Amino acid sequence: MFYIEPPTPFYDFDEGVLTRGHNLQILAFTMRYCGYSTLPNDCWLYEQLQKWIRQKKFSGPAESRRWITYPAFYNHMEKMEPRLMRVNTAQMQLWADFLRSKSEEIARNCCGPNWEKHYYC
Repeated sequence: MFYIEPPTPFYDFDEGVLTRGHNLQILAFTMRYCGYSTLPNDCWLYEQLQKWIRQKKFSGPAESRRWITYPAFYNHMEKMEPRLMRVNTAQMQLWADFLRSKSEEIARNCCGPNWEKHYYC
């Protein structure tokens, strides 16, 4: 498992990702927007981002395409290679608005002992 040092609680969103990131993978964009370049696979934020992405992906073909860009040969219900699930500029803004609406939940769960157990302190 990869650990990041020092443990960094959620502080704020990185709005610069909206202008720096073009055609990013969905998970990479959401992590970077939350201020992290990587996350342990078993931490709350990584699992929650995956859950929110799955909710959008499986919400129907039109809604799925609204949130995620993926090749036309995929059906929205298929398991997709993560590297092929990307976000364009409009989708990045949509995700940014969604994540901002979840900021209190993210801040509450990305600090303290449960968060720090993922890091060498």
